[in-house]
Amino acid sequence: MCALAEAVSNGGLVQGTNGLMERIKQGRVLYMSGDDSPMTITKRLTETFNANRKNICFQAENTTPYIGSPEFAEYFRLKRPDLCIIDTLQHFLPPRTNMNSTNEVTLALQPLRILSNNTIAKNLQSFLR
Repeated sequence: MCALAEAVSNGGLVQGTNGLMERIKQGRVLYMSGDDSPMTITKRLTETFNANRKNICFQAENTTPYIGSPEFAEYFRLKRPDLCIIDTLQHFLPPRTNMNSTNEVTLALQPLRILSNNTIAKNLQSFLR
């Protein structure tokens, strides 16, 4: 995920489904972590992966808004990320979501799919399959 954040934040190369490297446009990365602090992630992204710090933002400190909540939607709209990294997904799913149920997880992620309709993430879907 860090290499992908680097590529988006700088406008770099990603491997396409055909195995060839393809350039993507520079964009904003929203990194949502339920485990690591923004300082830890920023250090990893900028020192190890040379990501563009100006194009990386995080959820508010000490918050883990659930996907589908009004807080999540508002924050997502405010930051307008081109790529949203959610690490670890379970921290941001509604309580009692059964992680072993594909249907439940897919349903829980539906609001994120709607919010991300106009982002690089839509274009990157083919790269990540």
